[in-house]
Amino acid sequence: SLLNSVTNRLKEQGITVWMDDEADRFLNNSGAEATTMYPDIIAFHSKLSASGMYEELIHLAQIRKLGREPTATERCKMEIEAKEKLLRNSKAYGITEYEIEIIKENISDYRQRIRGLKNDV
Repeated sequence: SLLNSVTNRLKEQGITVWMDDEADRFLNNSGAEATTMYPDIIAFHSKLSASGMYEELIHLAQIRKLGREPTATERCKMEIEAKEKLLRNSKAYGITEYEIEIIKENISDYRQRIRGLKNDV
């Protein structure tokens, strides 16, 4: 119900929502449950979690604000920012304790990635 409502609102804004078997295969191969592709496509896995949906909506807003495809460093910073927002709003978003622990681990992983990246353009 929530996903249908979100999907309908995205479509009203001109966003293409990609959610089918092919999207599942694409997301499985990339190890994600959702992704935003600049400028106006969002892919959702059929087994999308609440945290995955909310995080991707945050990313959509980030990328639209940036106005271009982010660099690797920007993408990592966006991941951290989005995950921190998920943690701040975990009760409102209905995020489970299990997901919270994964989100915290992911933040740590992205901070490590940033340290390993050179200045990319």
